[in-house]
Amino acid sequence: MSAEPQSSLEHSRQQRRKLPVYAVRKQLLSLIASTRCLVLVAETGGGKTTQVPQLLLDNGERGCTVGQEVGYAIRFDDASSAATRIKYVTDGMLLREALLDPLLRRYKVVILDEAHERTVQTDVLLGMLKALLKAREGGLKLVVMSATLDVHKFSAYLDDCKLAFVQGRQFPVEVLYTPAPEPSYVDAALAAIWQLHAQEGPGDVLVFLTGQEEIQAVQQLLKPARPAKRARLASGDAMSRQQQQHSEQEDGGLYVVPLYAALPPDRQARVFKPAPKGKRKVVLATNIAETSITVPGVRFVIDTGFVKMRMYSAARGSDSLQVVPVSRAQASQRSGRAGREAPGKAFRLYTESSAEALAQTTPPEILRTNLATVVLQMKAFGIDDVLAFDFLDRPPTAALARALEQLLALGALNAQGGLTEGVGRALSRLPVEPPQGAILLAGARQGCLPHALAVVAMASTDPVLISDRGMSSSDKTALLVGRRRYSAGSGDHATACNLFQAFVKLQPGEQKRWCRLFFHAAMLQPDGSFRMVASGQTVSIHPSSVLCGTRPQCIVFDELLHTSRAYARTVSRIEPSWLPEIAPAFFARRAPPAQ
Repeated sequence: MSAEPQSSLEHSRQQRRKLPVYAVRKQLLSLIASTRCLVLVAETGGGKTTQVPQLLLDNGERGCTVGQEVGYAIRFDDASSAATRIKYVTDGMLLREALLDPLLRRYKVVILDEAHERTVQTDVLLGMLKALLKAREGGLKLVVMSATLDVHKFSAYLDDCKLAFVQGRQFPVEVLYTPAPEPSYVDAALAAIWQLHAQEGPGDVLVFLTGQEEIQAVQQLLKPARPAKRARLASGDAMSRQQQQHSEQEDGGLYVVPLYAALPPDRQARVFKPAPKGKRKVVLATNIAETSITVPGVRFVIDTGFVKMRMYSAARGSDSLQVVPVSRAQASQRSGRAGREAPGKAFRLYTESSAEALAQTTPPEILRTNLATVVLQMKAFGIDDVLAFDFLDRPPTAALARALEQLLALGALNAQGGLTEGVGRALSRLPVEPPQGAILLAGARQGCLPHALAVVAMASTDPVLISDRGMSSSDKTALLVGRRRYSAGSGDHATACNLFQAFVKLQPGEQKRWCRLFFHAAMLQPDGSFRMVASGQTVSIHPSSVLCGTRPQCIVFDELLHTSRAYARTVSRIEPSWLPEIAPAFFARRAPPAQ
C-alpha cells in the first residue's frame, strides 16, 4: 500500500475530528498517563481501535506506508518492520511473540481491543499481561477496550484499575418483536426482508444469521424467480455449492451481499460499498457484524436471535457446533447497528418474553472449549501449575484435566506434567491444534509430510465435501462425477487431500498418521450407528461424507455437528488395532465399545 495522497489524508483527518474518541482525547491521554492500566468502553464506530494507538504515540494521522511506522501481524502475514511503532496483531500472534520474549520488552503499551469477545487466547493473554504489569514495574501500560463489557468485573480482576466511558454516536432505535414464536427463523427472516423492503423507507438492511451455509441459501432464495428453492429451504434442504457461487444478487430491487469470516478480505470489503442506484443493500451476516465492523447505510436490522457456537464436553471428550440463542448483550449490539448513522428499526424474530429470558452475557470461550492448545501454550511459557493460573473465569477442572490427558497421550507432556523437549516443544511452535500438529510430526517421521500438510490444511478450511440434498439432477450428476474422480475409499481426509493434490494418491501404509485424531474415534454398532470410544456417545456419519451409507468397523473424524442428531463430519475409516498402537496411554484403560 502506498502513501495516501494529500487530499485523501486531509479527508481522513477531517473524519477523525468527528469521532467520539477524538472529542475526549485529552482526557484519555491524561487518564492513561496517570495509571498503568485502564478499561475503556466505547461504542463500535467511536474510533477507539484506530485513534487510541495514534493518540498514545503522538497526535496525528500517519499517512505512511503499511509495514513502516504502522504495521500488522496476523497468521501467515507479517507487515511490520524494525521501524514499526504501532503494530496491530491478533491475540494469538502476541502469545506467540511471548514464547520468544516472555516479558514483551519491545512494547511500552499493549492495547487489548474487543475484549468482550472473550476468546480463549484473550483470556490467557489477559492473565499474562496482569502478571507482566507487576514484573515490568513502571515499564508497561495496559489498555483494555471494548464496545460492550462487564467493566466492573474486568476492573476488579485488574486490581481495581480505572474506568473510562466514551459516549458513542447512537441514534434512537425502535425494537419490534414477533407476537408469537417463529417455527423457522430462516423462513421468518426471508419474509421480514421482503415485507420491510415493501413497506419501509430508504435504508440498508443488516440480517444476522448463524453461518455461511444459511447465508448462501438465503442469498439464493431472495431471488424472486426461485419459489422452488424457497420451498427446499423451508424443508431444511441445503443448496448446492454451485448454486451458492454468486457473491451478490441484484433482484427485486435488492442488492444482496454476504458477510462471514471465511470470505476473502476483498469480498468482505464489498459490504462498505453503496448499493447501485435504485437498489436497497441487504447484508447477510454472521455475528462478525455485531461489534467488529460498522456497515455504513444500515437503518434496519433483522435479528434471528441465534448464533452458532462451539461447545466442548470434557466428559465426552468432544466438541461440537451448536446453534444457540444469543445473549442479551449480543441482542443489544445487533439492534444498535440500526442506529449508527440515523434513527432506525430492529426487527427481532422472537417474542419479547423470549428476549427477557435470554442470558445476560455470552459464556466466555474458555468455559466451553477444548483447552489442549491453551494448556500446551501455558506449559511452553513455563507455567507449570495451570490449575493455579489467575484466569478471569476459571475453566472447569475437568476440562483442564482432559486437556492434560490429551497432551500426555500425544507425547507433548511427560509423566510429571512437564513439556517434553521433542514432541511438546515442537507442537507448541506449530500454529495448529495439537492433534493436527501431531499429524504433521508423524508425517515428517514417516516420510509423507506433503500429504500430512495437505490433510491438515484442508481440515483447517470450511468443509469441501457437501451433501446432494436439494440439488437438481444436473448438479447431482456433476457432484457424482467429481466424487468418482477424487474420492478415496478410506474416507474424507484422503478425499480432501486428493482435491488439494489431485495427482497424488496416498499409500495405505501412510494412513496411520491420521490416527492422531483418535480423540474422535468411533466403532460400528449392530444398528449401523457408531459409538465414540472415548465417551460412548452415539454418532452418525454426516450425509456429506463419502463414507455415508457404508459400515466401516472403526472411524476417526474431525468434529461433531449437532442438528437433528450428532453427526461426525470429515470422516475416515481406520483399523481398530491402530488406536492402541498409536496412543497406548490414551487407550490403556479404554476398551473399544462392544459391537
